[in-house]
Amino acid sequence: MASVSVVTHPAHRGRGAGTAVVSALAQWLLAEGLVPHYQTLHSNVPAVAAARHLGFVQTARTLSVRLRGVPMEGGRDA
Repeated sequence: MASVSVVTHPAHRGRGAGTAVVSALAQWLLAEGLVPHYQTLHSNVPAVAAARHLGFVQTARTLSVRLRGVPMEGGRDA
């Protein structure tokens, strides 16, 4: 199994670039005998739509929590 993810610069979103990159990477991984694993936030509707378009299916859901008063990365408080 190999983790697949992509971050598209805001100025280039909505043009299919991220989907094209994930598609090419997933095809390469499959050719190498690996199973691509795509992970994104459920609230990231465009990323979920792209993954479904490429044939990925939801197999799990993860719950993340942030404790009040515990600093986040970058030093900001929650």
